[in-house]
Amino acid sequence: MKKTSFLWIGGIGLALGGISAHIITHHLSYEHEWRVRRFLRLPLPVPSDIILGNPQALVRVYYYYSLTCRYCRTFQSKILPKIREKYLDTGRLCFVFREFPDDKISLEGFTLLRSLPSRVYLPLLSVIFAHQVDWLFLQERLFALFAPFGISSQNCQTFLKNSTLSKALLFRRFEEEERLNLSAVPSFIINGKVYEGALPLSQLEEIIDGK
Repeated sequence: MKKTSFLWIGGIGLALGGISAHIITHHLSYEHEWRVRRFLRLPLPVPSDIILGNPQALVRVYYYYSLTCRYCRTFQSKILPKIREKYLDTGRLCFVFREFPDDKISLEGFTLLRSLPSRVYLPLLSVIFAHQVDWLFLQERLFALFAPFGISSQNCQTFLKNSTLSKALLFRRFEEEERLNLSAVPSFIINGKVYEGALPLSQLEEIIDGK
């Protein structure tokens, strides 16, 4: 899916009554703060990496994805398990998840995921993708997916007030978008080279195997 500006999608939400003007202004201020921090060379908050596989593997994949991306859902359910079996469980690959929120609800989902212990990130991520069509436009249905993990809707609302965490996620998106010129989700960086878009398993295997 081609990348669309986070703020542009937010503008659509505003036109449809889904997002308040305050939220749009809020995220505009985040981008402004990011640019000011970069200009002044101030430290930027950075989320820790979520890693699968062998950190010492010769091949390293960075995976940029959004919770509202349909191909990312397919990748999570059908492609990643095969990559895991062939490359990750055998120690041949290091796979790094990098959040790339491209709309408000994706940012909210990532903020909630990052508010929990890292050990539940990947199991809960699979649940979120499996129910993507159910919660896509209904925040409460997204919240409901956290209930089996002991997180109530009230807890979710509290987590979403953590602007520091939301900023860290967006700051990294802005940084990587500019540094790497990413123009689509998903995107993969494999041994330093950028590959954009919905890559089939066979192509990913060829790249990983160096063919």
